[in-house]
Amino acid sequence: MNIHSKRVFSIFSIIMIFMFTIGQSLLPIIAKAQELNTTGFVDSFTIEKTKLQYGEQTKINVNFSDKSGNKMKAGDTLTLTLPPELVGFSGTIPLKNDEGTDFGTCQITTTNVVCTFTDVVEKLQNIRGHFNFTVSGMNVPTGETKTIETNLGTDLAKQAVTISGPTGSTEPTLFFYKSGDIQPSNTDEVRWFLAINNKKQQLNTDIVLSDSVQPGQTLNKNSFYIAINNGTTSLNLTLQQFQDQGYGTITFTGDNSFDVLIDKDKASGNSFTVGYTTAITESGKTQESFFNNYKINYQIVNEAPVSNENSTWVKNISMGGGAQGDLPPKGTLRIVKHIEGNPEKFIPNVTFKLYKESGEQIGDTYTTGAQGITEIPNLDPGNYYVQEIKAPDYVDFDPQTKISFTVDGNAEKGVKLMIPNKVKTTSVSGTKTWNDNNAIDRPKTIQVDLLRNGQKIDTKEVTAENGWNYTFANVPAYDNDGNAYTYTVKEQPVVGYQSSVSGYDITNTKVGQTAVEGTKTWKDDNATDRPDKIQVDLLQNGQAINTQDVTAINGWKYTFADLAQYDANGVAYTYTVKEKPVAGYKSEVNGYNITNTKEVKTTSVTGTKTWKGDNATDRPDKIQVDLLQNGQVINTQDVTEASGWKYTFADLAQYDANGVAYTYTVKEKPVAGYKSEVNGYNITNTKVAKLTVEGTKTWKDGNATDRPAMIKVDLLQNGNVIQTQDVLAVMGWKYIFADLETYDANGVAYQYEVKERPVAGYQSSVSGYDITNTKVGQTTVEGTKTWKDDNATDRPKTIKVDLLQNGQVINTQDVTATNGWKYEFKDLAAYDANGAAYKYEVKEQPVAGYQSSISGYDITNTKVGQTTVEGTKTWKDDNATDRPETIKVDLLQNGQVIN
Repeated sequence: MNIHSKRVFSIFSIIMIFMFTIGQSLLPIIAKAQELNTTGFVDSFTIEKTKLQYGEQTKINVNFSDKSGNKMKAGDTLTLTLPPELVGFSGTIPLKNDEGTDFGTCQITTTNVVCTFTDVVEKLQNIRGHFNFTVSGMNVPTGETKTIETNLGTDLAKQAVTISGPTGSTEPTLFFYKSGDIQPSNTDEVRWFLAINNKKQQLNTDIVLSDSVQPGQTLNKNSFYIAINNGTTSLNLTLQQFQDQGYGTITFTGDNSFDVLIDKDKASGNSFTVGYTTAITESGKTQESFFNNYKINYQIVNEAPVSNENSTWVKNISMGGGAQGDLPPKGTLRIVKHIEGNPEKFIPNVTFKLYKESGEQIGDTYTTGAQGITEIPNLDPGNYYVQEIKAPDYVDFDPQTKISFTVDGNAEKGVKLMIPNKVKTTSVSGTKTWNDNNAIDRPKTIQVDLLRNGQKIDTKEVTAENGWNYTFANVPAYDNDGNAYTYTVKEQPVVGYQSSVSGYDITNTKVGQTAVEGTKTWKDDNATDRPDKIQVDLLQNGQAINTQDVTAINGWKYTFADLAQYDANGVAYTYTVKEKPVAGYKSEVNGYNITNTKEVKTTSVTGTKTWKGDNATDRPDKIQVDLLQNGQVINTQDVTEASGWKYTFADLAQYDANGVAYTYTVKEKPVAGYKSEVNGYNITNTKVAKLTVEGTKTWKDGNATDRPAMIKVDLLQNGNVIQTQDVLAVMGWKYIFADLETYDANGVAYQYEVKERPVAGYQSSVSGYDITNTKVGQTTVEGTKTWKDDNATDRPKTIKVDLLQNGQVINTQDVTATNGWKYEFKDLAAYDANGAAYKYEVKEQPVAGYQSSISGYDITNTKVGQTTVEGTKTWKDDNATDRPETIKVDLLQNGQVIN
């Protein structure tokens, strides 16, 4: 009979022991699990800090020990109840000794702590232990202080804790601050808050903030939210909404860092709270605190720029505990069966036999319980050995192996044997097969992952050198609890291939998608009977798999998309296109492009020759008519009176190779004395006469005396001089060119014109066949300014001289001493449009104090003005009595008496 737990035995049960042979198991006393909170199990609890501000944390330490006389059993619980004002931080505390033996766990929630014990407490004696956990002061109204008393639901004396409630909101004083916390309901994460522009000030620059999460935590990039407040309304945005609505950007610069940029216009008048969380890593769970660094740059309007960097920290939630018990009593063997390499992973249902050193078996068999333990009490001192005879399927063992031990009569405690077993192993082997028609781009190596229960544990490189075979050897067949592992293999992706797994064999099939696209081209010269649409078939290895309507609306283009590039064996498909027949067109395919050419048809050109303005005696016996195709002569036919002056060019191609209709025209080879005209395909020949060119020479020169007695006039035919004639005054300056041909050899009218040979001093112009010569030339007006003023000091430094043409001022020039008081008007037209000579004269603009006179083009300025001579007669005669009553005074001008 297996021993499942250690019980406190009654006197009756002790007597019963002696009634059974050594090695028989003790009969258990069957009882239900019990709650230990009011049984005296808790020795003490202490609250480290008993005066708390709202949200402040404190630690509670608990000590316990079994006082029941070893009556604890698997499933017993200890429940501690927290008052509403002390909120617990969720977590799990393992209760283990230094050797890792599992006595149980304490589960912490926001409202209580529940410790549940394993059957280890049945196998050891004097169970004792401790644990600690963290609570936060909460649930006290704003502005109030509350004292609560609690014994956590135990039978111990109550202890008092005083909690001060929140103080209420205050006006913000800081532009920016950063804070964080850990929530009681989730101790695996840290919450962080960036409070920005708390006073809703106006910004002169964008706000730029860099945030860097420090070790022990990992940034949750999907946890971000942004709260925006303008004093009256609030918004809660996701990261994407924040960016889409133009508030700014949040850019991740690493796994644990990011930058925030808030647009200055959006930031002005708004406060922002950026919230996010970090996950506490396994190594971070033992840290005392979590740190978070930041740097912020901003400038408030009318204030200096600010750059600030610092660090914020959040204290980790502290919890922990442990337990221990004593080994079995003297004379007791305890066997602990565990997985090799993992002494904390126990193996139940392993059966042993016990022998003395002599080979004498003690008792029957002994089997380990759920904790991998079995005990055999009351052994006499001496040497013994045990042999494992049965174990779960998932472990390897050797039934011949003897494990020896000694019971020492002087020892105070019994014997403990830690006996390991290996978990059974297996191997995973497979082959790689390629369905790719020996593709040249097949990789030289692939990677195959081994997955255990869906999780990758190993990777092997597989190559052609090992025949594309692989083996994962000596992998555990079971987990430490005896559950069979499920092994699967998975190939790491190979570009251009699709991987399928059958068992452990992997097949790679060539895959890919392609598209077939083309353009329809018409060679029909935009024929009016071109259809509105065509149909194009897509063929895969010669079989039609799809059809598409193609129209002018889509530019006569077509696309067959998302086509499988390879078949199930990895062989590339061959795709072709084919147009469904179009009446009147021939279809040609080049690649995936289709050209439709108008089918060849024939036509004919027929015409009649008509004669006008002649008689039969002048008419030639035959004419020749050329047939032109798109302007090029392709045939010539003789046309005679015998055929009624009719002609026909038959069996002519109607379209060229591009489906464009040919243009056919006819042209008669020149017939002397006739002008040829074509109307459609009919030709009319009209007899033509000679032409005369005559004209008159006109002179515009005011009957100039230097007019020449003769001029020469050239006659030009199509731009070439063919005749020249002398023209004289005695002929009335007239000229005639007679008997000129009207048409050239091709029946095209000649262009005649006249041109006078140059005459010095004249400009020639032609109107029709009349010629006019106009007198032309240039002249110069120049002169000198002379001063008659005895070098007067008030002589001006500059004068202005006007030039008059036929009495009208046409120019003015400044004249100074610098240029010697000279002036010149150059490049003046000598004659008007009628050849009459211009009259040029000069005139000085008035100069004060001077009188101007002109001689030719020279100007003289003479000083002018009036003065007065006056004086007084003085007598020095002492008033003589004979002084005359009057005297006479003469006025002399330059020594001559003038008055």
